[in-house]
Amino acid sequence: MEKRELEQAHLTLDFETPKYKDLNIYDARVVSTILVGGMSSRLFQETTEKKGL
Repeated sequence: MEKRELEQAHLTLDFETPKYKDLNIYDARVVSTILVGGMSSRLFQETTEKKGL
């Protein structure tokens, strides 16, 4: 077995969300985009660019 140092870790969170036709779906989408919206998300920027992780 080969041992290597890892540079990335993946984390999955599961939450109950509003139904598709519920008006709160828009709020949930905004929060989702802010937290995990890809490389431009606040979480990604904070951990990679500011903290260098």
